[in-house]
Amino acid sequence: NVQTFTGALGGLSAPAVTSGDMSNSTFTSLGSDFINSAAALGRSCDVQHNLCSNAANSGGGFAVSDCDAQNTACHAA
Repeated sequence: NVQTFTGALGGLSAPAVTSGDMSNSTFTSLGSDFINSAAALGRSCDVQHNLCSNAANSGGGFAVSDCDAQNTACHAA
């Protein structure tokens, strides 16, 4: 897993990002392939943000703004 961000509001971690086919240097996150790690890591952070926002809107004990801050940190990791 090349996703180094460990923040997990509500216990919701960013999905794993793994090196895919080394012959063409792809990266995979949740079954989707990306041509570079930055794109795959960005998708992983965005998926986590959506899960976090859904939990916040369902009474998760934190606000969507907390998810926004976590997403910013994830993209910076």
